[in-house]
Amino acid sequence: MTSAQLEKPRTANMSVKLHTTDTERLRAIAISKKRTPHYLMKEAIMHYIEEMEKEQKAIALAQESLEHYKKT
Repeated sequence: MTSAQLEKPRTANMSVKLHTTDTERLRAIAISKKRTPHYLMKEAIMHYIEEMEKEQKAIALAQESLEHYKKT
């Protein structure tokens, strides 16, 4: 194996400020799911990113389709 294959993906820290009641709600869900709040936040953010990317792709395809329609 080369060193490139062993290299871990880079990560960066980000901070999110939540209202105290939301933090408590997140902790309660984390406990019930036997996960950490960090895990749940990361999952939620990744889900949101994927959905927004799908939406942007759909919008771009619709715009391309409209341009094609106008030309033809």
